[in-house]
Amino acid sequence: MVKKIKHVTLNRPKRMVATNDDPTIGTQENPYTLEEFNWLVLIGEWPGGWVEGLGFISWDLNVSDYSDDGSLTSGSDNEENEYGIADWCLYDCMAYLSNKYNCYGLTSQQWANEYRTGNYSTTDSWQGTKKIGDSLYGPVVIIRGADNNLYVNQEIFNFIKSFFIVEGETWSADTAIPALFNNMNTDDTVIAEIMTENNSFHALILTEYFNESEEFGYYDPSGQYNAGNNRLSRHIVLAAVKVIGRRVQ
Repeated sequence: MVKKIKHVTLNRPKRMVATNDDPTIGTQENPYTLEEFNWLVLIGEWPGGWVEGLGFISWDLNVSDYSDDGSLTSGSDNEENEYGIADWCLYDCMAYLSNKYNCYGLTSQQWANEYRTGNYSTTDSWQGTKKIGDSLYGPVVIIRGADNNLYVNQEIFNFIKSFFIVEGETWSADTAIPALFNNMNTDDTVIAEIMTENNSFHALILTEYFNESEEFGYYDPSGQYNAGNNRLSRHIVLAAVKVIGRRVQ
């Protein structure tokens, strides 16, 4: 069961509010802006269309500038490129775990490809999403349920669980996240999805919990998030999972 987000609202680009009433948006004469494109990809609702500076991009994110392995032909891991939205923070966390538990030996790029293809797993636990956008931009963090509410994507949890032993069968949310630290061992690792100040999503490692201030200490393997005092508020953490070991493949 995925966890419903109760304390987060997504701010869509201004023009997106009227998209359904204006069929010309996304045409060659009236293309999506990069901001609009990024937002629609982020929430998993990209319908295909023309984008400023990129040309036509199909609904499954196929464009001529993508290489066969699903990586951007320009830019690199954790760097802003001409598309402006490459962010593999979850895959950086997976590479961090690989190093911590001395297993798999996959780089962030390889984890990105694995999320899409499922080629590395020697079990049937992970088949890959087969969506090229997942390896280009990172997985869709928020999905819209049949009830029209927004949820943290259970697929990400299942991906982590396919390679590492985790606590529980679904994301921890709200007050259950600080509780993950009650019986924390030194080898345990907590991966979290947070909502940043600009309404984007980011994966990082939570390292400790400060009850009095309701803050988490954190480590960001991608080096992209900086809260100033290396602490972040509990209230921006959408969901988390505790990793307690590696699985034998």
